[in-house]
Amino acid sequence: MIITNKQDLPQPYSSEEIANILGLYQFKDIKWYIRGTSCINGEGVNECLDWVIDNTKNKNIENYNSPLFKKLK
Repeated sequence: MIITNKQDLPQPYSSEEIANILGLYQFKDIKWYIRGTSCINGEGVNECLDWVIDNTKNKNIENYNSPLFKKLK
């Protein structure tokens, strides 16, 4: 999950722009999610937490050695 905070500021990057900048579309075998948030007004925070819960429930954490994690380090 990639959380893009500061969405309350003028002209924030869109989720699609961030995915392109990070090259996420090349990772077809990895489930990723981008969500814009604003911690000032709470927009998107609950959705991020819901995604984490839904995608880690009763699952082993995988892909720590994936190219995505290496790129983000």
